Amino acid sequence: MKRKLAILLSIILAGMSLAGCSQVERGYLNMSKQISTSSEYQATGTLSGEIDFDALATLADKTINQFMDEDSFVLETSVKDDFSEAGLIGTKKVKVNYNLIVDMKSQTAFWADFDLLFNGKSYEMGDLFFDMTNGIYVSKDLFIGIYDLCKDIAPNEWDPYFYSVEYRNELLNALGNNEYIYAGYLEEQDAEITSEIDSMAFYSEKSYEAAYQFIETAFSGFTTGTVSQTGSGYQISLDGKQGKKLIVDMLQYFADNTGKIMDAYKDYSTVLMDHVSSMSEEEKAEAAGEFEDLFGQKNQIIISSYFAMAKQMVVEADKAGYLDFLDGFKYEGNLKKSGNKYISSEDTSLKDGAKTVFSISNQCEIKIDQEAAALPEVPESNMSFDDLQNAVDSIEDTYNPVNTATIEWWNDDYDYQEVSITYERAKASPFSSDQEYDFQPYFIESAHLYMPMRSISEKLGEKVVWNKNEKKAYVVQSGKQVPMSGIMKDGMTYIKIADFEKLGCKVSYEYEKEWGLNTVILSK
Repeated sequence: MKRKLAILLSIILAGMSLAGCSQVERGYLNMSKQISTSSEYQATGTLSGEIDFDALATLADKTINQFMDEDSFVLETSVKDDFSEAGLIGTKKVKVNYNLIVDMKSQTAFWADFDLLFNGKSYEMGDLFFDMTNGIYVSKDLFIGIYDLCKDIAPNEWDPYFYSVEYRNELLNALGNNEYIYAGYLEEQDAEITSEIDSMAFYSEKSYEAAYQFIETAFSGFTTGTVSQTGSGYQISLDGKQGKKLIVDMLQYFADNTGKIMDAYKDYSTVLMDHVSSMSEEEKAEAAGEFEDLFGQKNQIIISSYFAMAKQMVVEADKAGYLDFLDGFKYEGNLKKSGNKYISSEDTSLKDGAKTVFSISNQCEIKIDQEAAALPEVPESNMSFDDLQNAVDSIEDTYNPVNTATIEWWNDDYDYQEVSITYERAKASPFSSDQEYDFQPYFIESAHLYMPMRSISEKLGEKVVWNKNEKKAYVVQSGKQVPMSGIMKDGMTYIKIADFEKLGCKVSYEYEKEWGLNTVILSK
């Protein structure tokens, strides 16, 4: 029960939005609600921006140094040095055209298509499809496009092999004729959450109404002072100094009105609780009781004091100059209705004195319900994420092989029949870390350790082939088959670890008698 409650609360917290409740702010909320409560909508727009990495590094170093005491702590490198080493220098410009279609009526899914221009160079970014029931589909073009973009953004970050034409071709070959990569749910917990929540009901108009009711109730009497009316729409304007003051004012409001906010939050949580279909009535009743305890007067007093302390910390940090980097921040957003469409624009920038650190602009047109385009079909031509991961691992093992494998097992764990392996590479890449962990079956025969031949050999960058006529696996080096001491077991070839010396590896063995720990180290 507590696990389900934790899941629910995490979703609620992630979905919360805060706003003031003056008349004009309520008008802005109502317009936003018209969009968010739509079961189908399409957003088409352009996101453009530029970032001066030199100015960003200078501002970051200046801000970090304000937090540091020269006598107690010194950074080994500066942000500017790290950026320079990675090739992040000068001003970079980016422009993204996007088309997003959302269907919360029949599929609870969305589809997004992108194309990107970075420093004058075009990238085919493909599309992304997410279905609440089935999971995530990423197009081949998006996968390769992100790879190409990473190469150009940080040309010095990774080893030269990662940037080579040969490596890129290997990635394309791994994808084959598949147009999409089916990632499923990237985390098991995501699938678990989806199975426990009636997603169609969760995104229902009733849920959205409850969210906006929470805002109006909890923040009645509070105004951000950032929203103004502009003809057929609304504008939000905020700079860094206003932002710091708004944070202080909001924390003070939280401290003064904790009971009102928590009561409204409890009511909102109760509405969402009705949409957790896997919970029985008894479990919901139990959760309601826990809500009463969680939002009770004792906790209200404690949380109110936390808000008061947080406000004081922000005030002191501002006085000390720790928040000076926000002084150059500026945001302006506009939302208006035009016929059956909504037009949204946002401009965000950060300056350090007269120097612009970054500026981002987003122009978007939103069509709702009947005006929106239909959602494309779920992709059929796809490969699994696991298959892609295995293919990429194989490529990495060829270009960036393991140079040391540390194999460990305990004498009293023989019945478990698995060793733990720590693989170390000379360098890391976006697709492999410099240290990886694995477990593999093993057995001991004639005082020799045997492990699956293919798994460990390929990690070390060796090529393993199967001779059909001899029904035997070989390691191939320089076009020649290297005879290894292999034993067939459970359909796999197990290799004597000592035989890795034939492949040019150094093999060492250690035994920790007190703990019964055996360690074999293979190093190239």
